[in-house]
Amino acid sequence: MNLLQYTVPSGLPCYGDWDFAMHPGTFRFPVCDLRDAFRAGLEYSSKYAPMWSKKSGIYRDHLNSMTILEWLESLDATGDPVTVYSEQVPDLFWTTAASLIYGGKFTDVICPECTRLYIPADTRKLYWTYGSGLAADGGHRLVCPHDHTLYSMMEWNS
Repeated sequence: MNLLQYTVPSGLPCYGDWDFAMHPGTFRFPVCDLRDAFRAGLEYSSKYAPMWSKKSGIYRDHLNSMTILEWLESLDATGDPVTVYSEQVPDLFWTTAASLIYGGKFTDVICPECTRLYIPADTRKLYWTYGSGLAADGGHRLVCPHDHTLYSMMEWNS
């Protein structure tokens, strides 16, 4: 089984707004699961892409997803058991892998704070909110056994 090793981006502006500290985890995913996630996204976006402005961010993400899928498909031919992501292709893994991360479909994750490797069963998915009323946002986060946030995504805002 081919794996992709991916470290969650550090220092994103949104991290500074949250009530918890981010400790970006290094995840290893089965490449076949990532391919399936990108294929599903492309299947959906292909219906609407012809209607989008060619300058819009969502259209660029659609094109980048096609590039990423081609790259993921090429990993089978390398024979490497683990490929480390190093910006060879655009980074849409942070958002596309959310369902894999929250669904425990990764082989393991390294917590940079604990400097330990954890399997999905060792981690927990927590719900979070920040702010209140019309100035609030929230989502989920994945934490290690010592409550270090390894991955988080804002999923809604008011």
